Amino acid sequence: MVLKFLAPEPSRNILSCLNLQKILKRFLFLKWFLCLVLLQTVSVWAQIKDEEDSSSNNPVQENPAISESLEGLQDLSTLQQEDVDPEKLKEIQIIRLSPGIVKKPEGQLRFQVSAFSPILAVKVNGYAQMIRPGLDFMEYEVPYQLLPGDNTFEIFVQTRDAEIRQPILLTYNPPQIIQPREPLPVDLVLILGQVQSDNMLLVPESSTKRSASKNELLLSLNYHFPLGKIQKLFFKGLLKIDRQQDRSLASQEILFRQFGLDYQDRDLWGVSFITGLGQNVINSKSDSASSGSEGFVKTSESLFLFGSTENKFGKSTSLHTKLQLEMQNKVTTDSEDGTLNHFYLDGKTTLFGIRFNGGLQNSSSAFKETVKNYQTSVFKMGIQYPWESWIFGFQFRTSDQKYKELDPASQIIPQHKQDLISLQSKYSFTKTMIGDLTLNQTKKASNDASKAYQESQLALQLIMVY
Repeated sequence: MVLKFLAPEPSRNILSCLNLQKILKRFLFLKWFLCLVLLQTVSVWAQIKDEEDSSSNNPVQENPAISESLEGLQDLSTLQQEDVDPEKLKEIQIIRLSPGIVKKPEGQLRFQVSAFSPILAVKVNGYAQMIRPGLDFMEYEVPYQLLPGDNTFEIFVQTRDAEIRQPILLTYNPPQIIQPREPLPVDLVLILGQVQSDNMLLVPESSTKRSASKNELLLSLNYHFPLGKIQKLFFKGLLKIDRQQDRSLASQEILFRQFGLDYQDRDLWGVSFITGLGQNVINSKSDSASSGSEGFVKTSESLFLFGSTENKFGKSTSLHTKLQLEMQNKVTTDSEDGTLNHFYLDGKTTLFGIRFNGGLQNSSSAFKETVKNYQTSVFKMGIQYPWESWIFGFQFRTSDQKYKELDPASQIIPQHKQDLISLQSKYSFTKTMIGDLTLNQTKKASNDASKAYQESQLALQLIMVY
């Protein structure tokens, strides 16, 4: 009974299973078919991609015959004609042939003119140029003188059918000038000298003269500081020393020093004005110096204050005045301590290439010991004649010195007269080096015979100026 009951159920299950198997088979077939189609599609796409990449890296070599045939098949309506320069269509053409930038101010402006009809007129900055009738092409060369920078020339051309004005620009660049370096505000003068004298000790005619020679050195240093366009401040220093070649005369050696501070105004009420103050120090060798000591001993010092003016008349004439007050202090004695007053008046001019100079000087003293007081008047004149690198000169100087009181020792009022004649020749080796040869003849007359003497002196100097 059990078998009967179970017999129909298996038959139904078997049918259901068969149907399920059919469906499953169809699904598997469809899945396989889709996979096959997709795989084929992917392989074809990859092949196409590889061909595209290879074509981008390796350009395709065109066949010339095919290219020519393709060019012939282009649509003529797509071709574009080049734009024509309007300048080429002008009736008149002006072309510059000269360089636009030049390095010399003098030269020639070169240009050419062409036209479609005969040229009738050509002008450069309003000046007509020559033309040949009937020609439509011309070349010109016009001399010029340029100014630094840009220079414009206006070219005018006229033909039968048209006319034109066209500027031509030339630029002149002058060679660059190296500006000189600003000089230092220092004036330096160095003088080296050799002096030969037939009366080095300045003894009177009744005594035995002693010939000797000495070396001299002078150094002057000025530093100027500008305070304005015409005002300056000067710091000055001067040193002068001599050395006797005969060492037995070492006591005659002198060391002179000067320091000063000056103020200058080149245009004060129409004149050049200078004022200043300074100090003079004089040192000499003591008697012991002749026996070997080389030290200098200060013998006197003084302080001075001065004012001077210079007035120019024209280019070659000037007048100079100076007033100086000096306070003197003698180290070894008080007899000559006091004041000195100096007044100077001198001038110079040039006539026919010859330089003339002259002057007056007056000095007076006011010392503690009144017997030492004196007054001195000086007159001087000179002539200089320049010739090439030479300057030849003549100088005359005379002085009269009178003491104000009787000298207790000689029982006379001393009076001295001294004349100096100089013949001078200078030669300029360079602008900063000058040679000087001077012959001096000095004669001093006095009512005190011990003060009268004569001396002949030959001086050779080398002057260096910076």
